[in-house]
Amino acid sequence: MGEENNKDRILIIDDEPNIANLISDFCDELGFTVKAVNDSSKAFDTIREFKPDLITLDLQMPKVDGFELLNQLKADPDTRHIPVIIVSILAGEAERQGLLSAAQAILGKPINLGKLRDKVTEYVHEKKEE
Repeated sequence: MGEENNKDRILIIDDEPNIANLISDFCDELGFTVKAVNDSSKAFDTIREFKPDLITLDLQMPKVDGFELLNQLKADPDTRHIPVIIVSILAGEAERQGLLSAAQAILGKPINLGKLRDKVTEYVHEKKEE
């Protein structure tokens, strides 16, 4: 159990279980502790409980969409420091809206797992060096 606590934590927020499971399994294989949330309205409670080192975030979700959730994350002093990687079919729209000022990276769907691996490891390691 102690080893589990030493692993970096990644929270996946995506309303599509297949996508969330794909990202979750992939990050687990990379050695991270992973949790997935399919209901964006419960994301903040999970963030406070799980204390992730990085979040992957879909934008197109029911209830609270990813655009709003990202704004909430960056407005809250307790969560604004958490790196966010947007993983969304709306990647082009996210870039047009200038979300790279709030998110560390924007990746489109279908997911390129090599790019996801590079970004996840880059930002988790960058956060540790702060």
